[in-house]
Amino acid sequence: MRDGRARDHHALALIADDDATMRLLLQQSLEQRDFRVIVAENGAQAIEAFITLNPDIVLLDVEMPDMDGFELVWKIKADERLKQIPVIILTSTGMIGDTKICRELGIKGYLTKPVEFESMISRVEKAIYFG
Repeated sequence: MRDGRARDHHALALIADDDATMRLLLQQSLEQRDFRVIVAENGAQAIEAFITLNPDIVLLDVEMPDMDGFELVWKIKADERLKQIPVIILTSTGMIGDTKICRELGIKGYLTKPVEFESMISRVEKAIYFG
């Protein structure tokens, strides 16, 4: 993990998505793999959880009502204490240029919806345990 904790640590994942069904599906998938999960339904809640709980990884929807996911990542990465936490972006639109923005922001992964949950778990584990 990013701070040297053993792999058997129950990593804390933050899910930020304005779609309640997607939050629930992601949460259930992660919890089945022994992740601890916190959820946020908008960018403001995600920033607060990010700062106060210091998750091991963030799964972040691009399109949320109060701020888009890229803006949220930019705000998070501006904080020296938090910029090493891996982020995986989730999107239903897959806009041209999104992968370039992801690289520029240091985002560890990019998944399109509907999410293939085994692939999501694989990317989450790779981002946390192997950087």
